[in-house]
Amino acid sequence: MRRVPCNPEGWLREIAEAYRDALDALPFMELVGENAEEVALWTIAPLVALKFRELPFLELNREKATNAAFASYVANEERNPAELGDAHLAFAFSYLASHYGLDLVPSRTVDEVMEHVGRHHERLRRMVSESPETPSRKMKKKSRRKARRVAAGAVSVTGEVAYIVGRAQHRESCVVSYGPLLFFSSQAGDAWVLDPADGLALCLARDGEAQAAEITETQERFAVRWNASYQIKGQAFVVADEDGRMRTILGYPVTAIARASAAATGE
Repeated sequence: MRRVPCNPEGWLREIAEAYRDALDALPFMELVGENAEEVALWTIAPLVALKFRELPFLELNREKATNAAFASYVANEERNPAELGDAHLAFAFSYLASHYGLDLVPSRTVDEVMEHVGRHHERLRRMVSESPETPSRKMKKKSRRKARRVAAGAVSVTGEVAYIVGRAQHRESCVVSYGPLLFFSSQAGDAWVLDPADGLALCLARDGEAQAAEITETQERFAVRWNASYQIKGQAFVVADEDGRMRTILGYPVTAIARASAAATGE
């Protein structure tokens, strides 16, 4: 696990770095119909916190971070409307609350750091806009592989689309189980959503570029406009589109995909 900052100034620098990381997700939030304004970045601060601490994206970790961040935000929204109405301060608060929910910092640290962030609000803005080459940004260039499983209902399908497309943009190999669906990204910059039970597939990103995808969602159900089928043959991902054209793709995390598919279908 990456060590937490030891003082408020260290936290200020990391929050600026984390905010820049979260900004990269804005185009994909818009793509899937989520609020793509900066003021909404606080909603993904728990995911960024897990990433920066290099903690596994396990359901328990995600729930602890997300529940703490959202509960803290709601509890303080009326009490501090000006503070939480600011994109930078709202993100900082959610990011710190996520660490509290993960039992990484006590509540007094959240209060002390937020006081420091509030006093240096303008400097935080400048630090975000300067966008230096930080250790975390260098880390994005490395090959990384992740696998996580989330419970259906814990997040949204469109939220998972935004997340996995973001991972593809950063050339990260990642596999996500979400109810009956399976999402994955590759180091080639591709991202897909799969229905393992029926062997259906939909490309979400190609070479880091988001692809048009028809996905609708309500509180009760979701629908995906599938346009391809797939098979895993050895180390190859074989996909056939609606016109019957076949493609064989190498370099995908097929072992993790096969394992997650088996778990999803009970095989």
